[in-house]
Amino acid sequence: MSTELRQIAERAIMAHEGMVALLGESTGGVMEDMVRVCRAYLAEHPADDEEPVGRDFVKSQERVVRDDENCVVAVLSQRDARFRIRLVWEEARPPFTHQPILNVSIQEGGSDHIYIPVAIRGHVRRLCAALGVPLKEGAPTP
Repeated sequence: MSTELRQIAERAIMAHEGMVALLGESTGGVMEDMVRVCRAYLAEHPADDEEPVGRDFVKSQERVVRDDENCVVAVLSQRDARFRIRLVWEEARPPFTHQPILNVSIQEGGSDHIYIPVAIRGHVRRLCAALGVPLKEGAPTP
């Protein structure tokens, strides 16, 4: 669905820009509002949003603390010694089927972990945005 909506938004922007070029002036009103909504959607949903979270995506983050043939771990945020957020990619090895996870660790005396499966890059971006955790990659401009 995201790819289809992305294509619709891009076509709407191109149509508007074509009309502005033909008319030599802004179309104003509803058309301007539509283009603003389309640009906002494209800014929030980069072209690779539907791509899986893989080894390279995790390695593109700033603090990679583990990188071997079976696993890549990047620390996305560490507020102090007790609270950290990690992005983990592990190679699937039978009989286990691993998928990338966002790991929120809260350590108070013991160790509590919250594991959140994140299948695609868009999941990571929106979850990190909700947690206030910036990603190194930033948001590509449409």
